Amino acid sequence: MAANIARYFTQHLAHPQHVLYRHYIDETWRDVTVSEVAREIARWQAAFRREGLARGDRIALCARNSIAWISADLAALGLGLVVVPLYVDDNPDNAAWCAQNAEARLLIVENPRLAEGICKSAEASALPPIVVLKPDDPGAANAAEKFRPPAAGEVEVQDLPETALATICFTSGTAGRPKGVMLSHGNIVANVTQCQGVKMARETDQFLSILPLSHMFERTGGYYLPLSLGAKVAFCRGIPQVAEDLASQRPTIIFAVPRIFDRPPLPGIEVKLADNGELCARGGNVMLGYWRNEEATRAAIDPDRYLHTGDLAEIKDGKIFIRGRAKDIFVMSNGEKLPPQDVEFAILHDPTFEQVMLLGDGEPYVALLAVTQEKDERELVRRANAQLKAFPRWVRVRHVIATNEQWTVDNGLLTPTLKLKRPILFKRYADRIAAAYKEPPVE
Repeated sequence: MAANIARYFTQHLAHPQHVLYRHYIDETWRDVTVSEVAREIARWQAAFRREGLARGDRIALCARNSIAWISADLAALGLGLVVVPLYVDDNPDNAAWCAQNAEARLLIVENPRLAEGICKSAEASALPPIVVLKPDDPGAANAAEKFRPPAAGEVEVQDLPETALATICFTSGTAGRPKGVMLSHGNIVANVTQCQGVKMARETDQFLSILPLSHMFERTGGYYLPLSLGAKVAFCRGIPQVAEDLASQRPTIIFAVPRIFDRPPLPGIEVKLADNGELCARGGNVMLGYWRNEEATRAAIDPDRYLHTGDLAEIKDGKIFIRGRAKDIFVMSNGEKLPPQDVEFAILHDPTFEQVMLLGDGEPYVALLAVTQEKDERELVRRANAQLKAFPRWVRVRHVIATNEQWTVDNGLLTPTLKLKRPILFKRYADRIAAAYKEPPVE
């Protein structure tokens, strides 16, 4: 059966003045119509053809949510190209590695700062040509406006098999190099169809796009779903302006990622729990596998085509309750098993703690690694435990290893989605952690 995600857009060409998007430009909010988006898509497609890009070739896209992101993505998908979205806030070495690993033929970036950082990385020798969306000089050779012709013809959407590769989305890489998740046009269309089936959105809804489009959750739910319906999407100006944008744009739907997320499975998705409590799912939306990593694919997808999600979960009354990540759970020396995220989230309710990572794997009691300005360990232990009264009594912090070094994407301690790189953090503070466990616990 033929499938192409870009048909979600071309279905609206019969209504050229229909508003699909809204963005903040030149100090004001402005609507963007079907015809305006179509013109941008056609310009990208003309440039891709001129560069000799053919079906199956990869283009990497490292930019913030915008009309440019949408139009470049739809242009590529329409021609059967494969889109490799990269995180704008990732460190340049990682972004360059992902582009190189995917063997991208073209790299589209937000601004000259990103282009310069990526070009200076260790992987720069294998980089493709770079196009800059917001250059300091609009006449620069690598400026997007110069790369694309001023006008082009009609938007082209090729018929593709459902199994045709649409995108390679690299994982955030909490424990090493990211893995490229291969999703087909059929995978994504199945997911959108499942969302439509539960009536989670209507044509009259207005979305506010906050999460990065490089994250598949936002890309599917906050971009392809509303596009399939013809619903309007407003692009948030940034995290500092979220409150203002909520008030001015008054969205009816926002996609967000809470720490603990309970939900009914979507129609067409089978779920079960493995013996260790890991959530497994099977359906048309499950990825093809990991890009050039058969071993990781076999570990993630079993012979019955169940995807092992890595999430620890409970299923009650048909709803799924996520409890943590299977790989993060640690077993203490007394045999108690503890997923750390719930404990960390509770401790962070005290603003004294800026960032925290729970410790205790193979140890007799729990300790805490914390970014904080407070120096008194006894006071930090008291404050941490004041937040843990709802947990079993054995879940109590007995040491706090304090640091004022912020954990960031740039210093390699957080992923682009701001998850802790636990193995790297443990290694960085290994000596202090070992010394703490040699001391008597703080009561």
